[in-house]
Amino acid sequence: MLHMRIKVSKNAKLPLKICKGSVKSRLELARHYNNEFFNSICNKFENNLIDKDIFSQNLSSINNNKIKFNLKDSNSFDSCLGCVEAVFDKKNKNKIVSYDIYIPISQDNKICLEDADTFMHETFHYFFSIVNPKHLSRIIEMSKNKLAEKTEKFYEGHIFARTGDYTGYTKRILRNYMEYFPTDKQIRILQNWRYRLNGELQAYKEGARYHKRLKQKFSCENGKSFYFEEKIKIIEEELAKILVEARKDIEKLGKYNNKQ
Repeated sequence: MLHMRIKVSKNAKLPLKICKGSVKSRLELARHYNNEFFNSICNKFENNLIDKDIFSQNLSSINNNKIKFNLKDSNSFDSCLGCVEAVFDKKNKNKIVSYDIYIPISQDNKICLEDADTFMHETFHYFFSIVNPKHLSRIIEMSKNKLAEKTEKFYEGHIFARTGDYTGYTKRILRNYMEYFPTDKQIRILQNWRYRLNGELQAYKEGARYHKRLKQKFSCENGKSFYFEEKIKIIEEELAKILVEARKDIEKLGKYNNKQ
């Protein structure tokens, strides 16, 4: 089966000269943009409300209006308060051209300061995407190649879910589940899950960080009940074991071929 390649247009990513560097440096860059955005809007709330257009204009100006996105209401969602979705070109379904950012928006197009932990969570996802286009492409490629469809139920039910017994149970069930896939797909699946969990971990941290800066305190979801850090460690340990075994198999194959 051909491996589908997803392209990210210049309107949906930052130039390499801006976002090149290590994983850590790109994370810091996304945080920097998120902080710059928050500082640009924090004095524009009136009675704890900001107009959707003002919010959108300030978000767009952070990257000189070069990245395309649409701000949409998430109040109709049943399972989450917000999300960021890649938008594809109408003619080329393998090319990302913009983003839909879903956050709580009232019927009169107002965004409430009470939802700061949510909208700063989602704006971080947005910035994290535009500074990590390669990672974004890989996630979409996995989805387009039906691998995500096969694994999403397990991911949502056992990896992403709020699981109390995250140590023994998650380790056992993950190891058993991986046995259903060949080595190359095991590696792709675990790398994908690690990236997604880390993105959520950092987004929840961002939401909580800006919540702390508010003078008026509201309820806040800090993501701790998901045990992201513990699960990332479990995935990294499992991935390391699989990579070691894969290298051993390659070495054995090389020795066998040399004997022929």
